[in-house]
Amino acid sequence: MEFVAYGECRLSTIKSGTAGVRLLTRKRSRVAFSGRFQLYEALLPKSKLLLKSAQLYSSSDDPLKRNLRPLHLEKKWSVAIKVFSQRAAGLRVLICGPKSSGKSTLSRYLLNHLLSPTPQEGSRRDNTDGVAFLDLDPGQPEFSPMGQIYLAHLRNPLFGPPFSHPTLAGSHNGTILRAHHIGATSPKEDPDHYVLAATNLMDCYQTLLNSYPQCPLIINYPGWIFGPGLEIAIWFVKSLGISDVVYMSEKGPDEVIGQLSQAAREAGVALTTLPSQPISFMTRSSSQLRSMQIQSYFHISHPREAQSPVWSQIPLSRQKPIYVNYAGERQGILGVMVQGNQHDPNLLFDILHGAIVGIVVVENLSAIARNREKLESGGDIFTNLDDREDENMCEVEDDIITREQDTRRSDSLIESLISRTPREGLPYLFVGNGSCTPLDPEASHSLGLAWLRTIDVSARRIELITPIPVSRIHDALQHSQGLILVRGQLDNPDWTISEDQHIAQTERR
Repeated sequence: MEFVAYGECRLSTIKSGTAGVRLLTRKRSRVAFSGRFQLYEALLPKSKLLLKSAQLYSSSDDPLKRNLRPLHLEKKWSVAIKVFSQRAAGLRVLICGPKSSGKSTLSRYLLNHLLSPTPQEGSRRDNTDGVAFLDLDPGQPEFSPMGQIYLAHLRNPLFGPPFSHPTLAGSHNGTILRAHHIGATSPKEDPDHYVLAATNLMDCYQTLLNSYPQCPLIINYPGWIFGPGLEIAIWFVKSLGISDVVYMSEKGPDEVIGQLSQAAREAGVALTTLPSQPISFMTRSSSQLRSMQIQSYFHISHPREAQSPVWSQIPLSRQKPIYVNYAGERQGILGVMVQGNQHDPNLLFDILHGAIVGIVVVENLSAIARNREKLESGGDIFTNLDDREDENMCEVEDDIITREQDTRRSDSLIESLISRTPREGLPYLFVGNGSCTPLDPEASHSLGLAWLRTIDVSARRIELITPIPVSRIHDALQHSQGLILVRGQLDNPDWTISEDQHIAQTERR
């Protein structure tokens, strides 16, 4: 006789991937993975484990009756993807449109389509140069925690929602070539810094082409397509050297499509308008999805012996921190910056305690000097970019002399900008009137995020929780001028309290 029972449980840690799922109960068990629509059945006849799988075509096939929605592409989507794939080597496509119009879905589908081998005249044509993915959406990034924009180089298709791959560190599927900390879920908080960071990432892609000349580029633009957001999108169309623009709406608004069309014509760029594909049923809000992704990011690791990532069930408050001295001979950071609204430096302890911060590498102290000059000179961001291009036309000898002068000036500059709070002695990097101007993206980059769990004033040290490998932090310290912790406008991780509550309830049981 065969006993059949259905139940739901939570898998805290999977070290061997879904293929290594073992028997969860002594009776017949089913484990459903809605992200891949796979149903695994574990049977145990005569103490032998057998694994079977079945496809879930609809919610009625799922024992848990979850709302499963298969992906159906519009015919125009399929045609556009086919056209883009046929000229993959020269593809530089910017995908933009209103919020919830399907930009991320199209980007993900096109990315996997370009990375998948396709039959061609009886043979198989493989993409050996991979695909570059420039993610300019800090609110809903695909391969990174929120608050960052980045350039990734992918070599294999990736499936699942963003919270199933919140980082590519240690991944065999691709790497993050360069990232910049925006410190907010929307670029509207600091459009100037956003444009500078995006331009620097595009320069990084041009460098990538030296090693992978057949590598196409997909640019995912956020849903900020009105007002200044539209102006930035138009400037990208004219300045980034792209080949195509895709606008994800056939319903306008007319002023947006009209201005994009004009910019595309002037730049000689093809414009494709596709129907939006809004999701009819949302199981999670955008805020909840961001919380899931950031929680997944802080719990993920990539052990060398495992081919798949591992998620730890240990609450963040109980994980072993990284201790960073912020004063003394072994000071581990140059200082702390706070972006956003004006604030009193005397409140720095309260602003940092329990906050999510970006770990930013200062490659050259000119990252601070240039931004101070930009702040003092003022002017339009696009004018500043044009002036920077003119500066690059200087002769080599003059450039070397200027770099040496900048270095000496930056050494004295950082000493003048670093001040310490009177009670805690925290090194505070102050640039600007009431807040900090972000570092120049040309001379700095982001390693990722960390949770500043606490500040030990008596020991003059900070406790950080981060999934960034310690080896990578050490390497950054050896090959840079130092690290700066950047407190942006990301919400504090309130879910860490819920973690403690859930683990306490589990332990009481």
